[in-house]
Amino acid sequence: MSVFQAVPRSLLRVAVGMMVGMVLAAFFATGALILDRQATGPWATRYAEAVPLPAARVGKRFVLYRDVMQRWETVDRFLAIEEGRAPAGQVLRTRTELRQEAYEQLIRETHLAALAEEQAFTVPPEVIEANIQHLLAQASTTVGVVEGAAQEASVPTVQELSDYLLATFGWTFDEFRERILVPALREEGLAQRMMTTNGTTLDAWRADVDTFLRSEQVKRYLQF
Repeated sequence: MSVFQAVPRSLLRVAVGMMVGMVLAAFFATGALILDRQATGPWATRYAEAVPLPAARVGKRFVLYRDVMQRWETVDRFLAIEEGRAPAGQVLRTRTELRQEAYEQLIRETHLAALAEEQAFTVPPEVIEANIQHLLAQASTTVGVVEGAAQEASVPTVQELSDYLLATFGWTFDEFRERILVPALREEGLAQRMMTTNGTTLDAWRADVDTFLRSEQVKRYLQF
């Protein structure tokens, strides 16, 4: 007879339950520690990638900590570049300020994505493409001026813009489109729809969004 056969099954169930409880307690304590410290090291990254750790609740949706970390990586990269370019004595916004802004923007985008789903609203592909072309035109680069000659601008290609985004923000072009362009166009489209159908103003619509984001329906698990 083995040791396990000699132990009553009820005691085995209790022992297993206790061990599972201890493992889960340690597991969730790790998540709480990550949120409390706003950890971004390798161990925190592995945990956040393996576990859907919520950083905020927005209505019925959650903002995941791994997505917050991705935004913070962009903030850190951008800030490092700005610090290298800034003239001596220029005061830049702090990392904490920029990280909090990125966190709040992600919460806002989550709410607007829920609104869009409720209203069956999507950004048409042709609108996305038109705005990409507009961005390329706005990003026209100036190519040399020789002895006062008129400046000649060249429109960068998508690949050139992709290279810039990757070097500056660490984004691929697809990531830029999904993280920045589409959310911005979604907000613009939702606002236009509400102004058309409900006769509201843009300021009133934005005020409604801000009121929701300050309501009890939004729980923030990160403190700054």
